[in-house]
Amino acid sequence: MPHISVVVPVYNEEAATLSEFVLQLKIALAAITDDFELILVDDGSQNDAWVSIVSLSRADRRVMGIRFSSMAFCISSQDMG
Repeated sequence: MPHISVVVPVYNEEAATLSEFVLQLKIALAAITDDFELILVDDGSQNDAWVSIVSLSRADRRVMGIRFSSMAFCISSQDMG
């Protein structure tokens, strides 16, 4: 189990915005430890946010995605992660 787990609810984020956010978050976490995971929870996005999440998770094993079929709101996303 990683030392730090960060759960991020995602809803209709654009690919460039999500990629930049994840990059900056990884930089910040790497300053603390390399033993972390990012859990991106797609809260039923109506755009290609899930495609971006899958791409990010394939590029870095510390990033994983969870997908809801419909908007479950942030509290459920945080509980799921």
